[in-house]
Amino acid sequence: MKQLTFSKEIEKIILQSYTPSKVRKAMKLALLLIKENGLQATDLQLRILANHISSMVERSDANEKIEKVDQSLFGEVSQISLDISRKIVEQIGNLNEDEIFILSIHFENLKY
Repeated sequence: MKQLTFSKEIEKIILQSYTPSKVRKAMKLALLLIKENGLQATDLQLRILANHISSMVERSDANEKIEKVDQSLFGEVSQISLDISRKIVEQIGNLNEDEIFILSIHFENLKY
């Protein structure tokens, strides 16, 4: 994957995470998918995303599952946001499908 650099704040989140290498890999995929889909994110949005991905990696490694969400609440989320989220969740692994819906909100809020 192409060399990507993160802001100091995002790098700090990655380094303080449970498994920095997995968080870095997932964040690189997220940035690639954001770019490929013509989305733009502010540094604040990326920091929030990094925190969320860090928590997801920690849950995956600890074999913890989030509570089931009402997927009908996400009916207006675009397929692009769901597809991006699905790829990240699949890369991290050992997460339930509900993670896709919660993560998708990050991408739904980015500007085209």
